Amino acid sequence: MKIPFYSKIAFKFILTSTLITALLTLLLCRWFLYHEKNELIEKLEIDGKQLLSYFNAPAINILLYREMGIETGSLDSLIEGIVANRDYPTTYAYITDQRGVVIAHNLLEESGMLDADTLSAEALKQDTFVSRITNDRDGRVVLLEIAMPLRSGSKSWGSMQAGFSAAEMQKQLAGYRSQIVIFSAIFFLLGSVIFYIVGLRMSRPLLRLSEAMSEVSPQQLELDLQEEQRRDEIGILYRGFTDIMQSLDQSENERRKAAQLLIQSEKLATAGKLVAGVSHEVNNPLAALSSCIYNLENISNCEEEQDILIMKQAVQRIQNIVGQLLDFSRAESLSFSTIQSDVFIAEAALFSRMAIKQSECRLQANDACIPPVSIVIDKGKINQVILNLVMNAADTSPPQGCITMNAYLDDDFYCIAITDLGEGISEADKEKIFELFYTTKAPGAGTGMGLAISSDIVEMHAGTIQFTSVPGETTFTIKIPRVQDYL
Repeated sequence: MKIPFYSKIAFKFILTSTLITALLTLLLCRWFLYHEKNELIEKLEIDGKQLLSYFNAPAINILLYREMGIETGSLDSLIEGIVANRDYPTTYAYITDQRGVVIAHNLLEESGMLDADTLSAEALKQDTFVSRITNDRDGRVVLLEIAMPLRSGSKSWGSMQAGFSAAEMQKQLAGYRSQIVIFSAIFFLLGSVIFYIVGLRMSRPLLRLSEAMSEVSPQQLELDLQEEQRRDEIGILYRGFTDIMQSLDQSENERRKAAQLLIQSEKLATAGKLVAGVSHEVNNPLAALSSCIYNLENISNCEEEQDILIMKQAVQRIQNIVGQLLDFSRAESLSFSTIQSDVFIAEAALFSRMAIKQSECRLQANDACIPPVSIVIDKGKINQVILNLVMNAADTSPPQGCITMNAYLDDDFYCIAITDLGEGISEADKEKIFELFYTTKAPGAGTGMGLAISSDIVEMHAGTIQFTSVPGETTFTIKIPRVQDYL
């Protein structure tokens, strides 16, 4: 049976491994981007804190001198210096006093206003750096804001706050994304190829096992599997299948032995019917012998030689019949021999006529094998099959009916067709007639073993036995190879 590609183990393994690879690649990429994003944000925050720390002391000095009434510098100039610094992407910066009023801003209109942002107040409250990240609608970081308290000793002068653009960081992340996409594609392709190769290698032993199992037949129940030596699960599976096949082979041998016993039992039952017919053939030459002996006792002329000749012929005929009976009742195992087709069909017809002699039927034998050919069979067992079919035909034939036995060749097969003109086989019986102990005869008239045993005998010859039946005509056909391949 051909398995669809999507049902094969190798395909399922490759598909599963590919999906797992894709999932792991996606998770790895997301983790890497998340890690790099945090690293860039942390670096931007460190740079921002470093910048504000750098301007912390100058801002406190300006505020200190301003409180003392000394103008030593401008806070606005200091804020402009922060924003104008090219090394730090500063978008805004401003300073508030301890009340939260903006006293210096890079936007002049914001000076003197109350700071509405709570970040500076939070820095004053915690007395340390406080930062905040602002994202856009897509979740990307656009701004990092840092507030730092301006403190000198125990005195608080206010706070300094600045916002740093994340545009440069987003460019770096975009570059990382491109590299990650390329790396992920390469990793995915390499992983898929590796899993494809591994999947094929792992499924190859199972494929060999399935091929070996598909080659198993009733005549060949042995597996030649090299993977039995493996020490993994596949080796256990192979050894398990080997043990199963050995058990099946043992069971098949036991079945054949049982079939041989049944053959012998059926042979004995057939012999009972055969003896009744043989007795007629034996009595005729015995009568001739009695007559000749009587003549020899009463006359003493030259006719004596003729009587002796008749006696010899009669004795020879008795010997031939007895020899054929001995051939028929040989041991149960197959004993193949080569015989000419015309000789075999003549002997089969002779046996069949003797078997149905007590019935009112007649047998017509036709041999279409011209010229005769050599066939290799177990003559005794095939004769038993023919006798069984002929006697069944006699049982179902009408009075004075004619049974036809036709022998012919079909390519390399030797065929024997036995036809009767009886009522035929019913549809209900057609599926069961080869079952053991199934019979349509009256109780005591049949054992139900004949056709089952006949089928086994033909199968032992690597042949088939088939039938066609309609009301008024039934034909059983025995088809066996002319030469047995395993001889």
